[in-house]
Amino acid sequence: MVAVLLFAFNAVARAQENPSPAAAAAPAEAKTEMQKWIEATDAQWQAVFQRDVTEVREAEVKKLMLQYLNMLEEAIGRASKAGDLKGALALRDEQKRFGETQLFPEKDDAADTAAALKEIRTAIRAHLAKLDTDTAVRAKALHAKYDQVLAQAQLQLTQAKRLDDALLVQTKRDEVAAAWMTPAAAAAGNANAPATPPAAAVQKPPAPPKVPFGTKAGPVFAKVEAEEVKLVPLSKGEQHTSRGPVIIMWESIPESLQGYQFTKAKSEGVPLRFTVLTDGLVYLACTTRFGLKLSDATTEAELKRKGWKKHKDLVLHDYSPQQTGRQVWNVYSRECKAGEKFTYRNEQYLAPILLVK
Repeated sequence: MVAVLLFAFNAVARAQENPSPAAAAAPAEAKTEMQKWIEATDAQWQAVFQRDVTEVREAEVKKLMLQYLNMLEEAIGRASKAGDLKGALALRDEQKRFGETQLFPEKDDAADTAAALKEIRTAIRAHLAKLDTDTAVRAKALHAKYDQVLAQAQLQLTQAKRLDDALLVQTKRDEVAAAWMTPAAAAAGNANAPATPPAAAVQKPPAPPKVPFGTKAGPVFAKVEAEEVKLVPLSKGEQHTSRGPVIIMWESIPESLQGYQFTKAKSEGVPLRFTVLTDGLVYLACTTRFGLKLSDATTEAELKRKGWKKHKDLVLHDYSPQQTGRQVWNVYSRECKAGEKFTYRNEQYLAPILLVK
């Protein structure tokens, strides 16, 4: 990439060393061309910075904030099981606060008395600190490559006595160094942002997606809108399908899915149709009977090709009092974007379901 950019610069430099009569009559034209080269070069490198530094950090922060919510949920379960009402309430209050504000605190207040909460925050802050270090390393390495291109351009312009153009390049070098080599600016991903304290990157991480169906706490999902369904508690003994006299109910639910709801189709075997309203995670469950009595069924391979990740530790089972055997449901998740629409039908009788909390 360096060689390509130097080639482009050399072409401009040669044109400036041997200007045409029109160019000689309008020296401002040469400077404008130099400015265009700087802008085009900067745009390419800023795009690389966005991809390799900013977006990488944003994705990691998002994972940490999801992890924070999951750790709070697990801690509430442990405190409740141990009969620690005060601790469970403090954890639940933090879960609600974070779900509503999406702000991770820089430090603990005196009121944060729950030891479990302090322990969770300490662990997350350690990960954020390491992430900031890794981000700074990536920014420094990328800056060295970009600055090499600008330094070579500056040298050639200076040697050609094009001092004004060389000064333009030096100014750009200073701007990029100030932006990319400032930890907070690099973490924020804004090459033109003023320097801010590193703590700001922790205080205001990229906001995770909103939770679905109006809920305010718990694991973060995208908000979705499904057709011809109603939300029903995902609990043992809850009926999810009725086929004439045959009733099918949930037999076992993974502990991590306790308290969730699922989309219950109003008719047997209809496709699941839903629209994503906000960016975020969507959880989908399908029976393992892919293709049963359907020639155009959605296959598991198709789900994976479209980005759905199978969770081997999340498996649902159902049963029918009128029949022997039981169905197995696997759970899949996918990062979805607002506006995406999906239609899935993996077998004739039981429609896929969405899992929400």
